[in-house]
Amino acid sequence: AQIPLRENVVTIVEKWESLQALHAHLVAPHMATYRERVKDYVVGATLQILDPK
Repeated sequence: AQIPLRENVVTIVEKWESLQALHAHLVAPHMATYRERVKDYVVGATLQILDPK
């Protein structure tokens, strides 16, 4: 069963070449700038890493 949509939740699906590439993205300067800009709108974040292998 699918969870009903919630107006206050954003889901982002991304595909990365490797965990190292994801980590590099997360610590990149532009991400620090982004987190600072949106901090007043974010209550929490959950990261789920899926591996199809």
